[in-house]
Amino acid sequence: MEPLTEENIRKKLSAIEDPDLKQDIVSAGFVKELLIEEGNVALTLELTTPACPFKASFRDQATKLIHTLAGVKNVTVTITSQSKSSSSKLFETSTLKTVTSIIAIASCKGGVGKSTIASLLACELAMRGYRVGLLDADIFGPSLPTLFNIKPHGVKMKDKKLVPLTHALISSEKSQILNHHNEHSAKSSDPNLKQGSDLKVMSFGFLLGDAPAVMRGAMVSNYIRQILHTVAWGDLDYLFIDLPPGTGDTILTLAQSVQIDGAIIVTTPASLSLVDVARGMLMFDKVNVPILGVIENMAYFMCDNCSKKHYVFEKSSHSLEERFGVQTLVQVPLVSGADQFSFAPQYHIASTLKPTIETMIEATVRRIGMVTKEGRYTPDVSYNERNVTLVFPTGEKITLANDYLRFNCPCALCRDETSGVRKITREQIPPNIAATSVKPLGNYALAFTWNDRHSSGIYSYQLLKKLASTEPVLQ
Repeated sequence: MEPLTEENIRKKLSAIEDPDLKQDIVSAGFVKELLIEEGNVALTLELTTPACPFKASFRDQATKLIHTLAGVKNVTVTITSQSKSSSSKLFETSTLKTVTSIIAIASCKGGVGKSTIASLLACELAMRGYRVGLLDADIFGPSLPTLFNIKPHGVKMKDKKLVPLTHALISSEKSQILNHHNEHSAKSSDPNLKQGSDLKVMSFGFLLGDAPAVMRGAMVSNYIRQILHTVAWGDLDYLFIDLPPGTGDTILTLAQSVQIDGAIIVTTPASLSLVDVARGMLMFDKVNVPILGVIENMAYFMCDNCSKKHYVFEKSSHSLEERFGVQTLVQVPLVSGADQFSFAPQYHIASTLKPTIETMIEATVRRIGMVTKEGRYTPDVSYNERNVTLVFPTGEKITLANDYLRFNCPCALCRDETSGVRKITREQIPPNIAATSVKPLGNYALAFTWNDRHSSGIYSYQLLKKLASTEPVLQ
């Protein structure tokens, strides 16, 4: 057996790989404090996000590997997560300084279930014991009061800070246990009878009630800044911000006021909604907010008789990942009936939906962790009157002709979302077609603007490499 030394411990731990980062935990910088005293080993692993789904596996593997060294008596592995670094975009008095991760939930189009998805993400993580806040940033159409059945009664102030409402989450199953217990006993020491988890919520609707918000853009920006930086959130692992639809003042104010760690775009697979996905991606890239992924809501429904998936908007021939280069985190089915899910008075998710919600939570948390660690992976781009050339950090180089690229534009204006059939013809492309702007979007795509004024083309790196691997024959 190898002797117990710090070098040998790190050597053993290097066998543990993070499945997302494709790095061992030593190279990834997860190993922080490491103490050895008379055969006792104390180790701290600092992971990328509090809800990392691999933390139990990392702890078990580390313990087992260290015990293979000579003279080891006890191993204590403490799991922490990276704290939020100080940002120049945060005021010194901002209450967001104690929030680890700030995640924006956007749709860019109303009516796609964005607020419901934001609430599901927040509630599920809170039910798992994490410190979670949910901010409704929609001034003109706040949804949280309705979703959580919270009647407007004003918001309290303490030490010049807005006090968020604490919404007690209790599952319907736990509620039944409590009701049965209350009928038979006044007291119990059973820890399983806890009232549930708490979620901190704030909405402009708590102040307005059913009254309309009649105000100009400057007033909206002022209210957003106030609600952003003066809510007494306390220490939070995650703060989800439910953004209003569109690309207006609220989102720009948010981006200028606070460093958002990532954004999730919620959409339906309808062609009109996917046009807005492209707009949302361009918007978030302009304000330097990484996109964690896309959640397709109301994508399909399950038939009661045949248990078959029926796609509401028909199944697109091109996946969102191929189309935009961003990951589809989950497809959420269309459900009917109030019994499928509810947020108040009990938090309830139908059993048929639970696997989907589990997938959504894990995919979201994993993407948060990956974005925290990954660097900018963008190719060097050059273009002229004839072609566009990309050189990737790996050294891979591809060159594509301008007319071939323009003809293969994947946007909804140029290609049918369902059938994949091209809408444009070769004759519609000017003979002198050339790019006037080519801009990298995060680590996933390039946004093109052409001299025929077409500017909605987003080409994923996956699509560009696919085009380069085939003969540029115009169909």
